[in-house]
Amino acid sequence: GLITPEEAAASGNRNLVTRALGVEDTVLLDVREVDVLCDDQLLLCSDGLNDMVRDEEIAEILAADVTLDAKCQRLVATTYRWSSSKPMNRPKSPG
Repeated sequence: GLITPEEAAASGNRNLVTRALGVEDTVLLDVREVDVLCDDQLLLCSDGLNDMVRDEEIAEILAADVTLDAKCQRLVATTYRWSSSKPMNRPKSPG
């Protein structure tokens, strides 16, 4: 939306919580409908993964011809590898 992915990656407000459950009586939701095919994969993750691992690397891991469990293990291992060798504000590539 309001800013580009490049601006978001460099923003001082990138970890600012703008909505949370249990704070107010009602919650504003973002709802999107997408067409999902039989072999599609959906990844729900926290910013711990998304901030540490570039989108292209996540896509490469998900495209590997291994089990879902192996993909999850690789995503976690890759996150740990980057978090132990890079500062938390590691810039993400555009995209």
